[in-house]
Amino acid sequence: MSANPQTQNQRRWWIPYAAGAAGAGVAIAAFPVAVGLLGFGAGGIAAGSTAAGMMSTGVWGVAALQSIGAAGVGSTSVILSGVAGAAAGASPVALYRRWWPVSSNRDPKSRL
Repeated sequence: MSANPQTQNQRRWWIPYAAGAAGAGVAIAAFPVAVGLLGFGAGGIAAGSTAAGMMSTGVWGVAALQSIGAAGVGSTSVILSGVAGAAAGASPVALYRRWWPVSSNRDPKSRL
C-alpha cells in the first residue's frame, strides 16, 4: 500500500529548512576561501590575479574584499554570507514545492 501523496509531502516539511542550513554552511565555509582564491591575501592583492584585474578596472567592492583578505572575515560578513547561502539553498526547494505540488487534486491555497 502506498501512502497518500499529500501525507508524504507533509512528512517532508523539513526539506527546505535542511537545504537552507546546508546552503548557509557551505556559504560560510566557502566565502573566505573564495576571497583568497581571487587573489586577496594578507600581503595585499596578488600580482596577475583576478583581484589585480578587478582593481585595474575599478570594480565596486574591491576595497572591501581587500580588507577581508588582509584581516580575515568579520562577523558581519559571516552572517551575511550565511543568510545568502540559506536563501540560495532553501529558495529552489520552496519554489519547487510551490509550483509543482505532489498531488494535483490538492487545494491551491494549501500548496506550501
